[in-house]
Amino acid sequence: LAEAVKAKTTFLSAVSHDLRTPLNALMGFLELLDDPQLSPEQRSEYMEQCRQGAQRLLGLIETLLDLARLEAGRLELRPRATESPALIDNQVAMLRSRACEKGLSLDYSIAEAVPRWVEVDDTRLGQLLSNLLSNAVKYTQQGGVELEVRTVDNTRVSFAVHDTGQGLTEQQQKEIFTAFDRGGYRGTSQGYGLGLAIVSELINLLDGELSLSSTPGQGSTFAFTIPLPRASEPSPEGESSIAAGESDAEPTASSARRPLNILVADDEPANVMLAQALLIRLGCEVVCAQSGTEALAAWQAEDFDMLLLDLKMPDLDGDQVARSVRAEEHEQGRRPTRIVLCTAYAYSEVESLISESGCDAYLGKPLDRSALSSLLDWVASSYAK
Repeated sequence: LAEAVKAKTTFLSAVSHDLRTPLNALMGFLELLDDPQLSPEQRSEYMEQCRQGAQRLLGLIETLLDLARLEAGRLELRPRATESPALIDNQVAMLRSRACEKGLSLDYSIAEAVPRWVEVDDTRLGQLLSNLLSNAVKYTQQGGVELEVRTVDNTRVSFAVHDTGQGLTEQQQKEIFTAFDRGGYRGTSQGYGLGLAIVSELINLLDGELSLSSTPGQGSTFAFTIPLPRASEPSPEGESSIAAGESDAEPTASSARRPLNILVADDEPANVMLAQALLIRLGCEVVCAQSGTEALAAWQAEDFDMLLLDLKMPDLDGDQVARSVRAEEHEQGRRPTRIVLCTAYAYSEVESLISESGCDAYLGKPLDRSALSSLLDWVASSYAK
């Protein structure tokens, strides 16, 4: 009991510290932005600091939620046919510039026996590799990092991340997979000490095995072995990522598509204001509602290209509004309106709700302009077909 209380206290203190750190910068720079005498350069710099603080805060919250879902057994795997070389290359490529900035090499090798197409939850495998590779780059000051992929038997594949970092003592190796443990590291690299805790939980979820070999001053090797059964190459037709509100594309100029008439429904005034401002900048006409009942009444009175509905509202939730809209469309023979469920819940938590309620797509909060622009492109093109 004493150990549990101590662990809880340590966890809460670490969470409080790591939440307050970016929040302090965010609030501080927002206050500085209120000064009308700021130069354009200062204003731009302070805005960038606010963006970085917000992204860091969001990253910590999402990581904590992932860890909580894993420990509660509520994170479900969604395996599908995945091209393993492409997934590995993508994860390495995302970290190569960071490694180059530190003067490090970052390479990978894949044994010929590793199947090209495998059945796996590519999101979770990518998360595993990203956490291990980014940690290795973060805590290595000279030399390099290498990812080695090879088969163990007919169904299991091993991934080993070798680095030439500072290494870990035996005691540090025992504690390194505990949340908020950073192996005694006191350098300038930012981190929460949550990546390896998530790695450990994910490998358990994937029915895998995790190992660590390290010598102080000589580097470390973090390795895991998981089942990766062979899969057939999927057909070219797949689910559109735009339908899930995910895209790395730059925001499209409003002149590239016709103006869309959008209904935004959210019970939080700040969220309505933000969505309205973003949509207007993207060339849309916007009608706002602050409840599900208002949204349904507005749709009944006017034709919209898209309904952007908050999931949780005081009277009618977004999915309930969507069900009512679909029922009336069917009864009246009305053209189906594109319905997007906008929520802070992760896609995996509302995926079944989206399909059951008749929604077409998901958009996560906080709103991202690039994802919103891509979604609008998808809506415009769907009507053009």
